[in-house]
Amino acid sequence: MLWNEDYYNELLQSVTALLNEEQLEVIKIICARIKKVGELNPTSVKQLRDLRKWQNADLKAIKAVIAKYTKLATDEIDNIFSDAAATSKGFADELAKAAAGITYQGNVEALAKTAAKRYKDMLLNLSDTYAFKTNFGVLPIRQTYINVVNKAVAAVSTGTLDYNTAMRQTIKELADSGLRNVYEDGEVYEGRIRWINENNETYYTRRVDSSVRMNVLEGIRQINQEVLNDAGDKFATGYEISAHDRPAPDHAEIQGMQYTKADYEQLNASLARPIGTLNCMHIAFPIIYGVSKPTYTAEQLEQFRENSDKEFKFEGKTYSGYECTQKQREMETAIRRHKASREAAKAAGDTFLYQREKTATAYAIKQYKRFSDAVGLDIKTSEL
Repeated sequence: MLWNEDYYNELLQSVTALLNEEQLEVIKIICARIKKVGELNPTSVKQLRDLRKWQNADLKAIKAVIAKYTKLATDEIDNIFSDAAATSKGFADELAKAAAGITYQGNVEALAKTAAKRYKDMLLNLSDTYAFKTNFGVLPIRQTYINVVNKAVAAVSTGTLDYNTAMRQTIKELADSGLRNVYEDGEVYEGRIRWINENNETYYTRRVDSSVRMNVLEGIRQINQEVLNDAGDKFATGYEISAHDRPAPDHAEIQGMQYTKADYEQLNASLARPIGTLNCMHIAFPIIYGVSKPTYTAEQLEQFRENSDKEFKFEGKTYSGYECTQKQREMETAIRRHKASREAAKAAGDTFLYQREKTATAYAIKQYKRFSDAVGLDIKTSEL
């Protein structure tokens, strides 16, 4: 079925993968410098003359990585919106043909180009403000790099603690943080880390891949809905809300249902989370009310709801069907973090941390597979 979660995930997979690679490359540049500093001895580090040269070279390399992946990601955004518009245009054509025997004449290509430019500009703006969240605080890449290298130099200079042990927590923090964007209170809705700066101002940070995914996803939904609403105004007499297995409780009873235009508008206005907004995976597509056959039978919709309410047990804990989908996403996030820590440790030359995170990655993947099998969810191989 078009416009379900699989449809959105498939569209966004390429740009999300690129941004994950970008973060990892930036972290590896910083960690490679940690390794180089660790190869010095206390005497030579005191006579260090190349610190500024290293800093300039590394920050230049980081800037090049960000520019490279930003270009690749913006190209993908063009493709994403083009594909999304084509999908909506195809559906609108079918509706126009059924209602009036004609094709839909809306300028979908122009709409897609306008939306793509908006979100490409957003990505370019975000890439200029990337930050890390570590024990040093939420700081831009440059300042984080300087603090990390200064800590590494101090660890070698004092020699009071094993170097890898001294730097291990910092390496882990870089990997766990990933590149982040900083928002003022209220700008994002989930996946946030709250931060209060020295002026007692509240901000939230969000990983770059999650931030871009959330914003582009919202844009895809908007362009889909705009095309469908326009086609609906011209040819439809009602709307059907898309449906998927294990829906969120607030939309479980209304998904898959058909409504007249007036009834749908009244319903949507009454929802705390309107259709297609705030991480909702549903979309309302136009129909000829009383003529268009519902996509799902009443029995299938009831099964979706039952799967959402059904209880599943895993390692002594009980989850509803919907909670299982949220738990699976948490496990996917944990896998990505362990992988990032593993690669960061490898770049830093910390064999202990590398082996620990390698083992943790394998265990997290094993648990992910066991959990998914136990609760009847598909395993997303792209996450492994």
